[in-house]
Amino acid sequence: MGLIYDRQQVKEPPTSLRSLWDPRYKGKVVLYNGSTHNFSLAAMVLGDETPFQIGEREWPAAVEQLIALRRNAQGYYAQPQESVDMFTHGHAALMFANYGSQQLQMLKKRVRT
Repeated sequence: MGLIYDRQQVKEPPTSLRSLWDPRYKGKVVLYNGSTHNFSLAAMVLGDETPFQIGEREWPAAVEQLIALRRNAQGYYAQPQESVDMFTHGHAALMFANYGSQQLQMLKKRVRT
């Protein structure tokens, strides 16, 4: 898992998941369609020490964080090929790469052809 970004649109490599929320990328972020993953991402950005076991008091903040993330979303994918299609055809700036290096290799292959 990690971030994939378009070097033409993102001049400095992102160093944090927080980049997904950057207002500069409104409508330019491709996200994984998995609520468990997305809530964990939100919890991590909020500094939750147990982002994979969100406590009852932390839920409202995580929900608000995901609502804010939705504003940047171009769309959500379930399979690696969907993410590559969305990233390239939608001119996305950033992608949460749930499938990691598999997606990176698929994008590199797409660019070469």
